[in-house]
Amino acid sequence: MTKRIVIYTLMFLTYYSCAMLDRHPGVDSNLKPYYDDFLASAGLQSSRVRVGFRRLPKDNKWIIGECNYLTGNVDIDPIFWHNSSEIERRGLVYHELGHCVLWKIHTKGVYSDGCSKSLMSPSLPESFCLRRYWSQYKEELFKGER
Repeated sequence: MTKRIVIYTLMFLTYYSCAMLDRHPGVDSNLKPYYDDFLASAGLQSSRVRVGFRRLPKDNKWIIGECNYLTGNVDIDPIFWHNSSEIERRGLVYHELGHCVLWKIHTKGVYSDGCSKSLMSPSLPESFCLRRYWSQYKEELFKGER
């Protein structure tokens, strides 16, 4: 009986992990311009990371994007995307790819105006901060990557 449970558990985990890997077969066409821009800014030709839309669990209402290091999937919440500005979209994709492609972690710190000092802060900076500090955010994100 125990042997059968172990076999079924392994079968389930294998199936589940393969299903997770196939969540996004590539990069969603709506996200591709941001993805390509990120790779060019990082000086990379390609990446194994797949990017697509998935409704994210709302246990924490602030989660609008997610990088799964194990599967190489980046999930972007479609409701946030639909309601966001161009700079917010760019900031979110860069933030999540910062995790999954560059292996960056969250950092803290704020400027005197209250804006985050890094695009890799735990929450996406406000639109006005993204516009004001975009060049600094990119410089800090890709430092040592090119």
